[in-house]
Amino acid sequence: MLRPKLLALAVILCITVTGYCQKQDYVVTLANDTVYGKIKKPLFQKYQLTNDTSTYPCDIRTVASYYFSKKKELYRQQTIPGDKKASFLLCIEDGKIQLYEYERTISTFSPNGGSSSTTIIWYAKKADGEMVEIKTNALMGSREKRKQHVSDLLKDNEEVYKQFLDASSFSFKTIRKLIQQYNLQATSK
Repeated sequence: MLRPKLLALAVILCITVTGYCQKQDYVVTLANDTVYGKIKKPLFQKYQLTNDTSTYPCDIRTVASYYFSKKKELYRQQTIPGDKKASFLLCIEDGKIQLYEYERTISTFSPNGGSSSTTIIWYAKKADGEMVEIKTNALMGSREKRKQHVSDLLKDNEEVYKQFLDASSFSFKTIRKLIQQYNLQATSK
């Protein structure tokens, strides 16, 4: 009689602890250590994680990734094609194909006022493969080249690849749904 109660208590405790950990911000260091706490951005400084014992700056030289629990956003250190230095990119799909979002805002100022424009660029890669640009809201660059990159990523899954070829849209939404489906099927095999 005592054993089932103890087992039920252990299960409840595991679920509670796991749920608590998932609701916290964290950083993963380059040494692959995970540190939990709260990520904040002090004025004129980079993001940093603080907990009861210390402060960890979210610096490219020491941190591989960080997670904002409130926004459910995971940022990973990645190198954008054409760049020499790594940046933290928002990981919006994680699976066999990883999908990243890079947002660049350019502000201009003049005597008549100022303006800003934001460019969103999606990059994707498989496992340790090469990061490729697959979608942007900018008018520059080759749409055909980006379509070819998506095609190359999906072509080893016949069903999803056919959906890509049959799609009438090359929108952010369409691409994301195809990658989600690809990753879902990859995990169920």
